[in-house]
Amino acid sequence: MKAVLTHDFEDATVEEIERPSPGEDEVLLEVNQLQLSVTECWMYQGHLDIAPSLQERMDDDGALAFGHEFCATVAELGDGVEEFEVGDRVYAPGKITCGECVYCKNDWKTLCKNQETFGLGEYPGAAAEYFVAPTEPLATVPDGVSDQEAAALQPLSDALG
Repeated sequence: MKAVLTHDFEDATVEEIERPSPGEDEVLLEVNQLQLSVTECWMYQGHLDIAPSLQERMDDDGALAFGHEFCATVAELGDGVEEFEVGDRVYAPGKITCGECVYCKNDWKTLCKNQETFGLGEYPGAAAEYFVAPTEPLATVPDGVSDQEAAALQPLSDALG
């Protein structure tokens, strides 16, 4: 499968990589629509305060796959997944949270100090044909909402959250 990988600031390539498989409580997503965020564009250029940590990640891991604003279709279910079915359209209204801190346990996930963004932590982003995601931050896309509109729901939820 093809993925857009960022190896250094202002250096991205389309590469053939192995299609991932979902683990427990994860789903394999087929990307329908990707919308790069303004923040990701700044990160790509190295214009944010987190540039040193991004450089370290690229040096250690070889590349980043951005993409947290997306609409995707569930292509495969990992073990233990009951909240989604193959064929569901999904987006991620928030970040990936730890589920263990006092904020997460009290349903204040937006305050989780251990949250991460797709493409900047353990999980690659949606700048690929397929990617694996944990089920926790995902939500189904309502009928009547296009893939393009669904990709824009993440920044909308951040603004309202």
